[in-house]
Amino acid sequence: MSRDQRVAITGVGTSEFARAIPDKSANRLRLEAILSAIQDAGITKDDIDGMVISEGGGTAGNPRWHIELSELMGIYPKTVCTSIPMGGATPGFCLDIARWAIESGRCRHVLIAAGAKESGAGRGSHGHGFQDQLSVWPGHSVNYEHPFGPLLLTFFAAMANRHMYEFGTTHEQMAAVAVACRRHASLNPDAVYRDPITISDVIDSRPISSPFHLLDCCMVNDGAVAFVVSSAEAARDAPQPPAWVIGSGGGHSSYFMGSLCGGIPGRERENFDLVRSSARLAGDHAFAEAGIRREDVDVALLTDNFTISPLMMFEDLGFCEKGEGGPFVEGGRIEIDGEIPLNTHGGLLSCNHAATNFQNFAEAALQVRGNCGERQVPDAKIALAASSAGVGSTHQVAILASN
Repeated sequence: MSRDQRVAITGVGTSEFARAIPDKSANRLRLEAILSAIQDAGITKDDIDGMVISEGGGTAGNPRWHIELSELMGIYPKTVCTSIPMGGATPGFCLDIARWAIESGRCRHVLIAAGAKESGAGRGSHGHGFQDQLSVWPGHSVNYEHPFGPLLLTFFAAMANRHMYEFGTTHEQMAAVAVACRRHASLNPDAVYRDPITISDVIDSRPISSPFHLLDCCMVNDGAVAFVVSSAEAARDAPQPPAWVIGSGGGHSSYFMGSLCGGIPGRERENFDLVRSSARLAGDHAFAEAGIRREDVDVALLTDNFTISPLMMFEDLGFCEKGEGGPFVEGGRIEIDGEIPLNTHGGLLSCNHAATNFQNFAEAALQVRGNCGERQVPDAKIALAASSAGVGSTHQVAILASN
């Protein structure tokens, strides 16, 4: 059996997405997504023998809420059950663990899920100063990063400013990312924001943290996403075409922006800094395992918490040279009828943020299955899904393919 047909995503499910869903708890939203994914895979909850979910949620911050959720659903016994605390990079690592569990023979069907009610969390994880984030990200406080309490978006704004300074990137080029994602969201009935926008709309929206304006930034909302990962034998019996996981990779650099600004002593070879991320490592491993070229990818699902992020990821993943991300995203190239469509679901900017980046992997599976309706990329056979966390310092990449 070939490596590229050992494991597949066989079921995908989501809850509803909205700015606020006051009549449903976070667990209700998660269960809706999970049950939808299980049904899509053509199995029952009793067929699930592994659970790998995003850390967070549960009762009173229970660190073992993966057990709480599995018992709430009545899923047992299980041979794998855990939650992963990797922030926005979590879904990619969840998928890696699911692959390893299935390839070892320990599991046949592994459930992956995440979701939240961000509308009840005040200003949300992208709005708090780090002084208020210690309960969420303990340890993210060194020297100047903690005492002055910068916002998370301020760090990404610094990355954007550096990219603009070093390579001449313009706000109009970053705005092209938001325009493309909103165009795709307009084709997605589940997306929170669906009204089309223009480059001028982005640039004229309310300033947030220079160079970012409101439409350069992701939303805060309620919702959940789940998918089922299955063995090859089980995948071939599934009602939907399998989305084979043919390659994956991870890359991690310094968690602290101060380290990236000054360089990591003794590790100059990697040359990671504000505008050169460890996504390169994740992408290189994923492409090497998959045995494909960058030009073979039909659709890219990349982290778009801010408009600078996918622009830089296109560079670091090797779709264009470093510094060419601005021109690369111009002229409709990343729109649905362009060379490499970006975030066909609408992304964190326009579709859903509550299950951060989990929907990238779900959308990748739907695209190679051909199940995306109006937003379907014609004849999509290979999709790349990426997730990142920290300040562009933690990356996970997976490549999915049709039969």
